[in-house]
Amino acid sequence: MSDHKVILDEHKGLDLLLRDLRVVCAWDINILHQHQVRVKLAQDLRALKAKLRQHFATEETGSYLEEISSRKPAARATLIELHSEHIAFLQELTAVEKGCVEYEEDAMVHPDLTEKLLHVLDMLKLHERRETALIQEVFSV
Repeated sequence: MSDHKVILDEHKGLDLLLRDLRVVCAWDINILHQHQVRVKLAQDLRALKAKLRQHFATEETGSYLEEISSRKPAARATLIELHSEHIAFLQELTAVEKGCVEYEEDAMVHPDLTEKLLHVLDMLKLHERRETALIQEVFSV
């Protein structure tokens, strides 16, 4: 399977993870106060980051960039711009994860925690849509 098809398949899997995390963000604040829920959310965020690292590595290595460049040279700049966003996503997810595990039993859930997570999920979704659109345009899939 060529790199662009692998990337499109990975986008579908990532879409499911992002959707599941959105569901968590919609839970009642009392549920999010529970220690075990925060621990599980932190674990889910670590799993998402691991999946993203693997996915980003696929996008940043191999023949994918060269294929894009040879098929549509003007698209290379867009792809490089998209790749430049990868580190920021991982950093933002790490910050949300840290907010989950640093929660104190007597404190309220930080009001921005779900907002920050939703923001990152929105940005990731937009990022993946832009990449998918680029692949579909360049490879006519």
